Amino acid sequence: MRGIVCKLALTGGGGMAYSSELLCSIPGISHGFLNVKESACFDRGPFAEINQVHGNELVFFKSKLPHRPNADAAFTDKNNLGLGVITADCLPLLMASSDGKCICVAHGGWKGIASGIIQKCILEFEKTT
Repeated sequence: MRGIVCKLALTGGGGMAYSSELLCSIPGISHGFLNVKESACFDRGPFAEINQVHGNELVFFKSKLPHRPNADAAFTDKNNLGLGVITADCLPLLMASSDGKCICVAHGGWKGIASGIIQKCILEFEKTT
């Protein structure tokens, strides 16, 4: 699996830093939970974001777009292209192909989950890999 980095920013108070033993056990994946101030210290490079609409649309990013398309999942096979998702009381779904060549993030709200956003993400992996 190629190097996949997962950075999750928390909007809460200072100094929060968490890590998962399970994620740490997977070779090639680096991750951390940070507050917003800490996450600003990272060089994001190209970063693609979506305008989340509580639906089941998925956007396949070949590069960063000048706008944020309406969708609740973002998918890419481009190395060094970051994908962003925002959640409050919904689930941040972070997925990668077994070979690490494709990644996907999804906003897991109840409407999107009920209307098949997870299935769309899985189908995109099957189509692409």
